[in-house]
Amino acid sequence: YGRLVLGDENNIIFVGDNAGKNDDTSSENIAIGLNALFENTIKSNLIAIGDNALYNNGLNPTGGSPSSTEAIDNLAIGSSALFANTLGAGNLAIGRYALTSNTNGDCYVATGKDAMKSHSSGSWNVAYGCGAMIEHETGEGNTAIGHEALDRIENGDYNTSIGYRAHLNGIVGQTVNYSTVVGASAETEGSNTVILGNSNALTIGGYQNWSNVSDKRFKTKIKQNVPGLEFVNDLK
Repeated sequence: YGRLVLGDENNIIFVGDNAGKNDDTSSENIAIGLNALFENTIKSNLIAIGDNALYNNGLNPTGGSPSSTEAIDNLAIGSSALFANTLGAGNLAIGRYALTSNTNGDCYVATGKDAMKSHSSGSWNVAYGCGAMIEHETGEGNTAIGHEALDRIENGDYNTSIGYRAHLNGIVGQTVNYSTVVGASAETEGSNTVILGNSNALTIGGYQNWSNVSDKRFKTKIKQNVPGLEFVNDLK
């Protein structure tokens, strides 16, 4: 069952039992480890290092062959990293079980053990840290940096969590969008909120006054001919 292919005419490298087993006509691929790139047949520009890394890449669940832009340009390093990926492209997964459940999401960066472990669909998410976005299943445009950052919600878009266990403390299954939490153990429970620091913070400040977007410096349609007191006195 062992396989060793080093630099054939298509510039592929397969090392390990069943590595690249079903490969037919791909090129520029590297698979190192048991079952790495197991199902891939024709997709190219892939790197899979680790047991079961990119196992299902290129396997179209609806039948037929993936398009030319699907299931390409993926890099998976770690046991079962990007294991379930079938059609997703342009993904980077480093760490055991990193992005292991992703099927068709594009342009992810998941670094750290269990980073985005449960994520299955969406695009443009970044998770950096062990357990970052571990429970997140669907959504796009999220950024989680720190150990177990953004770890508690299942669905949501355009959220940002930065810091050790900085997260959106939502109820399981709750959808949270457009929220930002910054700081160790900082948390919020709803959408469209910004939280800086946790309950231990004594001060939050800076060297300049807070700028509110209602300030005229942010306005573009300012007029001088606004009705004054005479107009108000005429109101009935």
